Amino acid sequence: MQRAENLELDYIARGSAHPDPFKLLTTDQFSRLIDALTLEYDHVIIDTPPVLSVADAMLVGQLNVSTLLVVRQNTNTMYEIETGLSHLKQSGTNLIGFIINDWKSPHAYYSYYAESAET
Repeated sequence: MQRAENLELDYIARGSAHPDPFKLLTTDQFSRLIDALTLEYDHVIIDTPPVLSVADAMLVGQLNVSTLLVVRQNTNTMYEIETGLSHLKQSGTNLIGFIINDWKSPHAYYSYYAESAET
């Protein structure tokens, strides 16, 4: 466990690549680690590869954690998003929401001034 002092953030760095991530994520030791971390911390964030490329997100999602699906605006298609949602649902993942990367609001100019006027 390492600490980023200026962010009040503890993290476990990835380290070297494991030859069999599936085996690693399905061990009792990994499950116990997640259980211990959820008791110790308010939020535990596990970054996994994309849900459509490997099973990591679905395996981690089965460990009684909340899952956020990250999608990139103007990159991920509705088919990819729907397929990812289907995979997560089938695996019993507790999906609680989405994060949209690279969001570009069509009203960015307007909202900047609207927010400025409110303050």
